[in-house]
Order: sequence, then structure tokens, then C-alpha cells
Amino acid sequence: MIEHGVVQPVRDGESVPLLALQGVTVYYGRVRALQGLTLEVLPGEVVALLGGNGAGKSTTLRAVSGLVRPASGHIRFRGQELTRLDPSAIVRLGVAHCPEGRKLFPEMSVLENLELGAYVRAGRLDEDLKQVFELFPVLSERRHQLAGSLSGGEQQMLAIGRALMARPSLLLLDEPTMGLAPAMVLEVARAIRALKARGTTVLLVEQNVQVALRLADRGYVLENGRVVVEGGAEALARDDRVRRAYLGG
Repeated sequence: MIEHGVVQPVRDGESVPLLALQGVTVYYGRVRALQGLTLEVLPGEVVALLGGNGAGKSTTLRAVSGLVRPASGHIRFRGQELTRLDPSAIVRLGVAHCPEGRKLFPEMSVLENLELGAYVRAGRLDEDLKQVFELFPVLSERRHQLAGSLSGGEQQMLAIGRALMARPSLLLLDEPTMGLAPAMVLEVARAIRALKARGTTVLLVEQNVQVALRLADRGYVLENGRVVVEGGAEALARDDRVRRAYLGG
């Protein structure tokens, strides 16, 4: 449904958002990166953030994970305000951020990188490692190999696996298919579907709009730090503005 120029998502009135941003504004110096951003993510959804470079997609994830602090507005996870918490406290609540560029420790092994992902937790990691290795079998084969020696696709798997070691309820994925060969894009997409099937909620930033809309339940299109179009993934794929701007149609 389109109302006031916005594709409106079909919503379950009984659903309570896992994540809700309301009127969030973020500055980098004097540059306003987000302008009163409002969006929400329901439990079990994959929600895509779409838009061009500089639209505010990565800044949105950084604000949720505590890497940047909003100048105004509210970010709530399970109803708890996040805007004054540090990143480690946000991870402990159940939010994990897999950043653009992977940010691995190249001189450490695959296993050591995964173990670092669980730094906020106590106890044995055997079950968590087992789940990561089931999701990405190649990481099990490479567990003693240096992270910097992995292929680009394998490094992306490791970055996602490291985030999963925190046992997140909400996974923030920033450009997980950037620079990957087509076969690796399919592997990452398969993993995201598997995570959704396990009950992990995902907020996805993805330049490949076709891939994003195939994976997502809903999406938001950002321009200049504001939502300009939102809706179900199928509705967005049919929307003329989205097709012209991002799908070549």
C-alpha cells in the first residue's frame, strides 16, 4: 500500500518491535548524517537498509551498536534505551555488529578471532563454536589458519561467525557481500537465511539491492539520513522509484 508517497508495510498490530529508532539525529562534526530517523525491526525479521553512498545506512548501525552517540532521539532494544550505553553493554544485551570491512585480526587464527567474539561472555564456547562451524564448515577446516590468509569470502564468514559468538538476538550486518565473488555472495545469503530460521533477527545494510530484497521481509530506503520509502520487500521491488534508482528498471 502506498500512502503519502511511502510504501507502507503490512504490519501485525500485536507485534512489539525488538528494535525501535525514533527521531534519531547523528552528527559527524558539523555534518548531519542522520536526520530524525525513525524505523523499527520486529522479532525474527530480516530488515534491509537501502540507499546510496552517504545515505546514513552504516551510521544507523553504528548508532544502534553505540559506536556513535545520537545528538537527539531514542534507540530502544527490547524497550531499553541504548543511546547512553557503551558498545560492550549493548553487546551484553544481545546486539552484535558485523562491520563493513570485516575488521578481523589478521595475525590471529580463525579460532582466536572467533573466541574474541565471545569476550563479553563467561563459560565454555564449545556449543557456540559448533554452531558457527555448522553454518560455515570451511571455518572449521581453517580454524588454525591465520585470518589474514583467508579468501575474501572466508574472511566475511569469519566476521559473521565472530559476531555470532556473542549469541545475539539482533545481528547488524554492514555490507556482507561487498567485493565477493558470486559464489560467495550465495554462501553469505544462505547463511543469513539460516540465521533467520534459527530465530536471529537481522538488520542488513547491503548495496546489492536485488540480494537484499530477496533476503529481507521489509526494507527502508534512506536518502540524506532520512527514510524516503519503506515497505515489504516485494512491494519495494515493484516500486517504480526503487526500480529506477537501484534495480535498473
